[in-house]
Amino acid sequence: MNCIYCGGVFDNGSSEHVILSALGGKKQTKSICCEKCNNRLNTEIDNDFAKQLSVIANQINLITGRKKSPATLKNIDTEKGYKIELRPGCQPELARASVDANTHNNGEIHISISARNQEEAKTLLEGQLKKFGKNLNDIKIQKCERVSEHVGTLHFNLSIGGPLHFRSIAKMMLNYFASKFNPDRMTISSFQKAIQFIDKGVPLPENWINFDYINRFPSSTTLSPFNHRLLIGTRSKEKIVYGFLELFGELNFSAILDDQWDGPDKNYVYIVDPATSVQKEEEIVFNISKVMLMKKECSLSEVQNAFNRLFEKIKKKIEKEFSENLIQETIEKHVKGKSEIITPEMINASSQELAQALVKAMCKIDTREEFDILNLFDNEKDKMA
Repeated sequence: MNCIYCGGVFDNGSSEHVILSALGGKKQTKSICCEKCNNRLNTEIDNDFAKQLSVIANQINLITGRKKSPATLKNIDTEKGYKIELRPGCQPELARASVDANTHNNGEIHISISARNQEEAKTLLEGQLKKFGKNLNDIKIQKCERVSEHVGTLHFNLSIGGPLHFRSIAKMMLNYFASKFNPDRMTISSFQKAIQFIDKGVPLPENWINFDYINRFPSSTTLSPFNHRLLIGTRSKEKIVYGFLELFGELNFSAILDDQWDGPDKNYVYIVDPATSVQKEEEIVFNISKVMLMKKECSLSEVQNAFNRLFEKIKKKIEKEFSENLIQETIEKHVKGKSEIITPEMINASSQELAQALVKAMCKIDTREEFDILNLFDNEKDKMA
């Protein structure tokens, strides 16, 4: 087979994800390009597109096509003046721990530690005690707090669209075509406009590819509010091959990939839920004209509205998961495995703690709870005793 980009011959092509792996796509094809071109285009066009959507990937905690978690978002500024990291699932934590140690004139050593969790605080304190040749008995004055703070509104800058990102979108569509039709068709001159656009950035005819909030994605199966759907279709009457792409249930694009098609009329849809990796394919009936595909006329406000709808859905998902996790943790703490029957005392303790936690979360109340740092060293204290 020949690579559609460089023309080189290959026996077993490089695995290309139909929808980018970083966005949760699982389906792959090996019948389109060589490994060198795959790596080059991944670096040149795909990485930036995926990076712009990494905030969404993190917040819905998607599973990549390679069965990995999304990246942790680092060095995010907060309204309270410190930096945090967002672990997958929109879980904030301090960007880094800090230690400040000073020896005073009276010989006392004052140590201040900020840590992301108690285990890290213990490890850092152990290191400081070892550094100064001290042990637990030398600790005289302590003030330790477990702090839970709401970091406030986080601001992210997303830039979606333009030739670079549209090249990545066209490539996903062409990959899906290669998985459903004979890839030899892409080596003929009719697909060269799309191929040259993807490979070299040579512009497509005006309005061949863009955001599309004029033409509705055709009716098909949906798997979740955040699923991706990719359609590749052909229309022999108008000799066109076209694609529709819906990302995270809200970001819609369409493209014309060929205007010299002489094959059968087919419409295939690939659907994947990036949060669960459940996927499905189906063949559907769909009629659309070239004139309709050219009428995208997408405005900035339509794209902004799509992002607003998407982030509102993400907010509801995070709130729902927080409540469910809090209920489960409270039950495990006060009820599960405590006795064969659930007592009124268990119910009261669970309901009171759960109600307080929910009120604090809903009202964004910061909490500070003092504790004895020596309790982190129970085993060591027993040995010393």
